[in-house]
Amino acid sequence: FERSMMGESIGAAAGKSLADVALERIGREGLSREPNLRQEVAEIMMETWGIQIASERLFDQGKAGQVSPFSPNVLKLLGTELATRRTRAMMSLGGFDSLATDGHDTYEWLQSPPNCIAGGSNEVQMNVIAKRALDLPEHK
Repeated sequence: FERSMMGESIGAAAGKSLADVALERIGREGLSREPNLRQEVAEIMMETWGIQIASERLFDQGKAGQVSPFSPNVLKLLGTELATRRTRAMMSLGGFDSLATDGHDTYEWLQSPPNCIAGGSNEVQMNVIAKRALDLPEHK
């Protein structure tokens, strides 16, 4: 259940939404001139909401004792990959100058690689998910 909580915290990574940050840093005009960045911001926001909803559902299932054996691993994997994409988008919006001026951006940027490793690397998570989903026996 620890991993479901990690997925929940990763999915809700920051105080400000990415859209708010985008509007602060490059404004509506900047977003209208950058369709790829605008698309990435929208996708990240939708995926963040999806992970938050899935985390709430997993929490409720945990209280009811009905957690799928691989759901926490899926949320951890999706959450860390999303956090990495969010960090990249933040750097696209503010550049590396934002690392010097915004402590939260610096923290997120520095935490992105360790988050992919904490609780098992993404590759380990994919192996665990595959093993549990396919119900494969332990290799000895």
